[in-house]
Amino acid sequence: VASLQASLTEEQERRAALADAHAHVESDVQRVADELREAAASRHQLQEEVQAARDELAAANARSEQDSERLLAAERDLGHERKVAEERSALHSRDVERLRQIEEAKDSLEAKLEAAEQDVRDREAALAKEGDDRVASLQAS
Repeated sequence: VASLQASLTEEQERRAALADAHAHVESDVQRVADELREAAASRHQLQEEVQAARDELAAANARSEQDSERLLAAERDLGHERKVAEERSALHSRDVERLRQIEEAKDSLEAKLEAAEQDVRDREAALAKEGDDRVASLQAS
């Protein structure tokens, strides 16, 4: 009877340890799920920022077209060739500078997006590996 009692106590201790390990795994799974939701939200926000930048670029291109149309209208209205050439040169320089700035902003946003996407991929891989390691550890126990 004492041997059975000792075996029962030992089995109850093992069950309690397994229940505790299971609770830790469930906690880890919840934490990983929360981190994945945060990463997805971050990715969504970055995608919205990229779309906003694309919209801004499109608006800048539209403004650039409007500037070009104004330049052409000024050229038709002005009889003096020198003044037309000076205005065209000034508008062109401004457009080139604006285009350069827009391209820089676009490149910067694309680099940030790529870095964020890589960060999400890295996090997902790390979380998957961590989950696999924990499952393997629990299965080995």
